[in-house]
Amino acid sequence: MAGVKDIHDLHVWSICSGNIALSAHVITADQKITIGNEIMAEMKARLKKFGIEHTTIQFECEACGQG
Repeated sequence: MAGVKDIHDLHVWSICSGNIALSAHVITADQKITIGNEIMAEMKARLKKFGIEHTTIQFECEACGQG
């Protein structure tokens, strides 16, 4: 997806029947916070199509040396 360089520490699990959770670290290019908000909204919309509505997503910028 545009704006995402890599994803790591991805975990998906079932809390209970029909309730799926996801956590992940997402590496992005060094960019404005408003672009990060747009990426987050797009990620959540895509995950919702798979029934994943409980998410914890942490952004890390490429310039931070993470990943």
